[in-house]
Amino acid sequence: MTLEAGALALTVAAVAAYSLIRRPPILLAVFVFVPFFKEAPGLRALPLDPTIALAGLLIVALFDALVIRPGRLVPRKPPIGFLVPVLIIGLALLMGLLWSAEPNYGREKAFKYLTVTLLAALSPFVFLTTEKALLQFLCTIAAGAVLVAVLTPILPPTVAAGIATEYDTRGRFSFGGQIFPARFLFTGALVLFLLPGLTASRWRWTAPVAALGVTFVGFGFGARGPIGAFVATLVAVVLVLALRSGRHLAVVLAAVAISAAVLPFVTVPPTAGQRIEETARDPLATLRGDTRYVLYDQATSMIASDPVLGAGTGSFAAYTAIVSPPRQTLLYPHNIFLELWAEAGVIPVIAFLGAVVGGVWALLGRLVRTCVPRRRQLLTLVLGLFILNFLATQMSGDINHNRATLVFLGLAWMLGRSGRPEEPSSDNP
Repeated sequence: MTLEAGALALTVAAVAAYSLIRRPPILLAVFVFVPFFKEAPGLRALPLDPTIALAGLLIVALFDALVIRPGRLVPRKPPIGFLVPVLIIGLALLMGLLWSAEPNYGREKAFKYLTVTLLAALSPFVFLTTEKALLQFLCTIAAGAVLVAVLTPILPPTVAAGIATEYDTRGRFSFGGQIFPARFLFTGALVLFLLPGLTASRWRWTAPVAALGVTFVGFGFGARGPIGAFVATLVAVVLVLALRSGRHLAVVLAAVAISAAVLPFVTVPPTAGQRIEETARDPLATLRGDTRYVLYDQATSMIASDPVLGAGTGSFAAYTAIVSPPRQTLLYPHNIFLELWAEAGVIPVIAFLGAVVGGVWALLGRLVRTCVPRRRQLLTLVLGLFILNFLATQMSGDINHNRATLVFLGLAWMLGRSGRPEEPSSDNP
């Protein structure tokens, strides 16, 4: 790289960094979801880890909001029902290092959780406390999903480094992997489906059309876990909307009906279509034939050996080395509850389950009591986004891959307690 090119790159990076710091909701969305695409074109070529770089920018934005320009934002105190469980998990991961069979990986996992994962989990209580900020965050996700959906069929398929079996690109879309890009696309599609009820823009009715395209590309990845989570979430969202919001329910149902009618005439990549068909025909047999079945079995064996304290943080990687397929990295059970219980014991599992039940209960209670259609739509969307990402955690990722789940769980607690984001002028922060 020439000196001039280097100077230009630094200037562009500085301008982008400044713009993100001044727009924390956009920065938070990028911080949470960019790790899904670390192996995508462009990101692999960066000279530094994007997660670390964005975490640094997020810390600067926190300092700016709380110290340099206090009063511009309205921070909220995280509810005890959310704060205590996420801290219990962190403490359990630290203690698990004392008896870990894989201490190097265990230290890496615990360090990531206590830094970038906690940063993501607690940031909504500072940056997403107003309706404007929350909508900016959601629209950033939607715009990113549209961008990825447009680029995926155009760019050459890319796979996650060191993984050859699960992320095979033959007959499937791939954009730095398949499971996590698919999760992101379905997250964005859900936002787009419900966006007409959240904005007065004259272009809002194009959002469900864009959602159909994003959904189609998401199906083309052939990632069965995200697809199943998305379908289940759509069912849940339709049921919630059916309670009071007839007009918005009609929009979602129309979009889903169009998708169902058009999908048979649209050709998805062949292997992706075959995987989806096999799963729909016999989901139990598909699970038994999947590598995850072996991982789940290993995790339950570890739990049976030490159900109270677990085998130690990161130990699952050591126990599964013998069953891992050639050239495939299987460091975790691909299920958040099995991961926590097998490595850190039963206490963090109970804590996390309590946070999930408490957050969903609070948000559903607020939904029942809320009559304003726009506010109900927003609460329904947050509930759907949490359900989608929570269900996906049962099939993929370790706890540090599932920061989006913690972000939406935090939002569920925040909105369930207050009913709506407050504006800066509110007397009730």
